[in-house]
Amino acid sequence: MKSTVIMGSRRLLEGFFLMNGMSGKSDEIIAVLADMDSLGEEAVRQKLINEVKMLPCKAETLLDFVSDKGGMENTLFALEQYRGIEQEYDAALDELEAQNTL
Repeated sequence: MKSTVIMGSRRLLEGFFLMNGMSGKSDEIIAVLADMDSLGEEAVRQKLINEVKMLPCKAETLLDFVSDKGGMENTLFALEQYRGIEQEYDAALDELEAQNTL
């Protein structure tokens, strides 16, 4: 199951794509991820590999990134592991954290 928090933040996704060399296919990737609830994770993994032409290890990293972490606190904690790699990602994470404290 994908995280609605992560999927709802285009800027966070774009930052993650930048740090992982996926930014050139961001629209295509997001479209595939949007089908996860109806297709299931395995079918999405295969579409990322076969249709988006993503390396299996990159597809796995992406699916782990967008997976439901079990609540906002757990999601923010998990997202922190990527801080400091990409400036756009860090800014998006700061925004998400600020929204959570309101």
